[in-house]
Amino acid sequence: MILLIILYLPLAREGQTEPSSKKPTDEVSIELRKTEDGIGGVVLSAYLEGSVEKVYDIVSNVPNIHELFPSFQSVEFIRSVETHDPHIVKNLWTYNIKSPFGTKVLEILTTGRAKEHIVEWKRVAGDLRIFQGKWILHPAKDYPGYMHLEYRSYVDGGFFTPQFLVDILNKRDAADMILIMREKLCK
Repeated sequence: MILLIILYLPLAREGQTEPSSKKPTDEVSIELRKTEDGIGGVVLSAYLEGSVEKVYDIVSNVPNIHELFPSFQSVEFIRSVETHDPHIVKNLWTYNIKSPFGTKVLEILTTGRAKEHIVEWKRVAGDLRIFQGKWILHPAKDYPGYMHLEYRSYVDGGFFTPQFLVDILNKRDAADMILIMREKLCK
């Protein structure tokens, strides 16, 4: 009987898949895209070593967002916005952002959806016509120990700000951010 079990074990394992030990590529995809409304922006996609929860803690920590984006000079909390869902946190902030066009002051509403691992932001007042986007975080099912990050940022500086320059700066900031994020996760 024991001999039959020993002979059967290799056959039973053939159809099973072993946990993957492969690593995702370090490649980062950064594309210029437009929303359905024609607003220019950047979409970044990358795999990061670490948990979704750890990355969510980093990207939802708005007071320290300048650590990911050095052009953010300061962020000040204004007030919380009431929600009826304990998994959703909405806050109003003032952002001071250094740009080649001078310091831009924006009032931003952030929405953190802890259950879905999404952080969204949207300009409600301030210097730029449009400033909105989101972080979308997912576990990387094919790569244990890794997660997938998607960053979308759409900016329109208004009539006197050339959109192609805004897009170049937005793309550069996204590329710098992912390098900083990887460094933070290694600590």
